[in-house]
Amino acid sequence: MKQAIVYIRVSTKRQSIEGMGLAAQCTRAQAWCEYSGYTMTAVYIERGTSGRRADNRPALREAIAALGSGNALVVYSLSRLARSLMDACHVLIELEAIGADFVSATENLDTTSSAGKLLFHILSAFAEFESDQISDRVLAAFEQCRATGRAHCAQPVYGFDHVPVQIGDKVKYNLEPNATELAVIQDMRDMRAAGISYGRIADKLNNDHVPTKRGGVAWYACGVRSILQNKLHDKD
Repeated sequence: MKQAIVYIRVSTKRQSIEGMGLAAQCTRAQAWCEYSGYTMTAVYIERGTSGRRADNRPALREAIAALGSGNALVVYSLSRLARSLMDACHVLIELEAIGADFVSATENLDTTSSAGKLLFHILSAFAEFESDQISDRVLAAFEQCRATGRAHCAQPVYGFDHVPVQIGDKVKYNLEPNATELAVIQDMRDMRAAGISYGRIADKLNNDHVPTKRGGVAWYACGVRSILQNKLHDKD
């Protein structure tokens, strides 16, 4: 009997803590394995992680490393694998090099045929489009908050603070620049302009004990990249 490795991803901390979506994804993947004659040998779970990038998800890397020729990597849906067309294609290339197949249990998609590979690329493009649409809506909301001076969420973006303002019997929060954090962002920009990688910038921030938004010292390349690409800082 052929072997399958299941990869599950939940993208929010709430889902990670409460297990929302984990059972449904695993059950659907297991049903596909039983129907298709595969033995489910392992399940790798990515908790509270975005699907925008595939190279910073350790569980996915472990799942791919555990695959052998003739095995299948089974996911609940393509969006659980990647939200980027480029990342999805890179994963497919990795699987082809191993001799393993890719299967999306809910989209009836596999890469054992040319038609399946074509559908894989089409669905990957739609997954990336959906992710970009979500990002555009979030950015529009932040831009509106910045224009009105009104705070949008409980955790402000790096470079800004929520400042409480008493209005009548209610307390509202304004979004105001944080000079210290904006100075750090400028240092990041200067390092990038000098050709320093996101990873090395993160290492320097950690070595210099520069706190993150939540007060800890745990900078990562993806976080630095996200801050520098945030259009909210373009006018600063």
